[in-house]
Amino acid sequence: MERNALMAQAQSVFEFMTLAAAVLILIYLSAINLVSLAIIGGVIGVGLGLWLQRTGSKFISDVDRLVENQASVGDNVARDGSDAGTIIKLAARAAILETFAGRWIVVSNENFITPRVAQLIGPTPT
Repeated sequence: MERNALMAQAQSVFEFMTLAAAVLILIYLSAINLVSLAIIGGVIGVGLGLWLQRTGSKFISDVDRLVENQASVGDNVARDGSDAGTIIKLAARAAILETFAGRWIVVSNENFITPRVAQLIGPTPT
């Protein structure tokens, strides 16, 4: 069984290398300017890097909020320069706040952690 798996893996590697060599030969024979391909590759790399940075930031903020248990359902909170209200639901990706004006808003974990969030102590404002 292990020999068959090893042979299948070796065949896949060989097929990939053959395909890569064929693509390189075709690029060479068609006289495509490799500088332009490098520039396009760089632009795609920068775009991917920025996207992954944002995705990583969201993931870290999700884990941070879940691990630290900074707030719980029923807490009154005020976001820096934004709405204040009571936490109705905490989910893996967002928190739902009911503002003191009666509106419900969904706040992503990144926006719940990055700006300053104050926990209000005392009776709920009416």
